[in-house]
Amino acid sequence: MSKTIDITSLQGLKRRFQFPLQVKNVGTIRLTGDRYHGTHPHNIEFCIRLKSPEAKAIDTVGGKTYSTLFPHLFIKQPPLVHKYNFSANREAFFIIYPLEAKGALSALGVPMTECAVAFELNRKITRLIAEITSLLPDVRLPGIADEIDILSYTLLCTIFNSPRKNHMDDGSREEEERIMKISSYFQRHHSDPIDLDEIIRKNGFSRRGFYRCWKRYFPLSPARFLMKSRMEEACYLLENQELSINEIASRLHFPDTAYFIVMFKRYNYMTPLRYRKKLRQSL
Repeated sequence: MSKTIDITSLQGLKRRFQFPLQVKNVGTIRLTGDRYHGTHPHNIEFCIRLKSPEAKAIDTVGGKTYSTLFPHLFIKQPPLVHKYNFSANREAFFIIYPLEAKGALSALGVPMTECAVAFELNRKITRLIAEITSLLPDVRLPGIADEIDILSYTLLCTIFNSPRKNHMDDGSREEEERIMKISSYFQRHHSDPIDLDEIIRKNGFSRRGFYRCWKRYFPLSPARFLMKSRMEEACYLLENQELSINEIASRLHFPDTAYFIVMFKRYNYMTPLRYRKKLRQSL
């Protein structure tokens, strides 16, 4: 995994005009794989994910799974838990507002109930991103922060007004909804015993039809998807709890600690103990 972030802070800069939406941070990010499991307690981030060799990004927010075509806008805000894990390259442009701006965003028509919005990358969106980026080196000059505030809001409005054309028929949309419902269930109950045949039946699939449809949306099999979710939860517990390795294995319903360690090493290329030590050394 590698990450390159170019971020510019506008926090505390004096504005000439009292535009109600004042940007806190803006910048670009380039990633080769990343993993996140947590909340975004202090900010509202509009992450404009521009490029990836992957067709879709998979995010889970508040237990609900979103499968969103690139390019798209992803809104990160508290208090829901947000999870993602990917290995491909990504490029994104982001705009961050303080949490207190949520009321102003809603008042100005930004749909804050949305999480993910796929859009058509047109010339206007490209031009607005380039224009904001060109202003960043001079951000401390009088009037520049005001321009960035207004251009950022214009960019968001343009994205929401440029929705990606949906080429799926009603049957395909209904199929995707059922698959996303099942994946969301997997995310919420990845540590519990799961009767896959019962879930398939309740969602109106035959076993063969379910596996065929699942492959259209997820590169991993259901079993590997569940195991990956359990490994993400294990990483979160190692990072944020003082539980022992035995306790984590038990909480995630592994048959024994040895099997948990083997699977953790397979997915993370190190033992759980080594993972925890490496985290603490980096603090």
